[in-house]
Amino acid sequence: MSTKYKATSTEEAYFMTITTVRWLDVFTRLNQKYVVINALQHYQ
Repeated sequence: MSTKYKATSTEEAYFMTITTVRWLDVFTRLNQKYVVINALQHYQ
């Protein structure tokens, strides 16, 4: 990650998005399925 996109000030609000590369691995590996499911249940 470049320094261009790092939050350096604590006085401002920041919005962060995360991009998943190679989504196929997320849906084919059992342990990664559980991570996604648990995260969705947390936000439910």
